[in-house]
Amino acid sequence: MPVDPDKQGNPQPGDDLAAVAYETRWNFVQSARSDLAVALVEGEVAWGDELKATETELSKHITKLYLAIKHYVASRRDANAQDLFDQQKDGALIWGNDNDEYYKKLDEIIRSFEIIIKPHLKK
Repeated sequence: MPVDPDKQGNPQPGDDLAAVAYETRWNFVQSARSDLAVALVEGEVAWGDELKATETELSKHITKLYLAIKHYVASRRDANAQDLFDQQKDGALIWGNDNDEYYKKLDEIIRSFEIIIKPHLKK
């Protein structure tokens, strides 16, 4: 869901500003995800595949958020895509109305990374 580089940060007349904002913010997530991917490859070279399972879990978790945002943006831009956005599931995830379950799981995944990495940092 990358933003058109010609329009990035510069919404055009008629653009849905909320959709543009979500897409722009998602680009920051993608940039951080790319940086993390490089670090994880370096970790894999140094420590083997210890991080693989947690990396896969994080990727799946991020994909949940991506799909919720994608559905929300599509529903704002196209009346025919209204049925894509599930107010209960996607909306709760995007707006944090899920009793912070998404963020609790994200914290759990981050702690898993810390548990794996910490012993290697002491060496």
